[in-house]
Amino acid sequence: MKSVKVTSRYNVLKAAGRHPDSVTPVSRWLTVITAAECGSLVDVRKFYPSADQVGKTLIFNVGGNKYRLLCCVSWELRRLFFRTLLTHAEYDRVNVDALCP
Repeated sequence: MKSVKVTSRYNVLKAAGRHPDSVTPVSRWLTVITAAECGSLVDVRKFYPSADQVGKTLIFNVGGNKYRLLCCVSWELRRLFFRTLLTHAEYDRVNVDALCP
């Protein structure tokens, strides 16, 4: 099994820069997820037990569950396409189903 690629790492770190206390946990997430061999949500949950999937959107709790990191997922391509990093309050206002058509 191959590791997962994250598109775009630059945008992930840029988004974390908006919330300075998220930089370390988001960087840790990047390190773990890009080294992980994942082909399904079950595999992801070995590293991130609280990860969830809504449609094609993969949702990670990061920073002590303070932030939600959302990616579109293509298991066939082994790719995570970064969409946004949100606080819980911001996440509550987002239509997750519409993020990854």
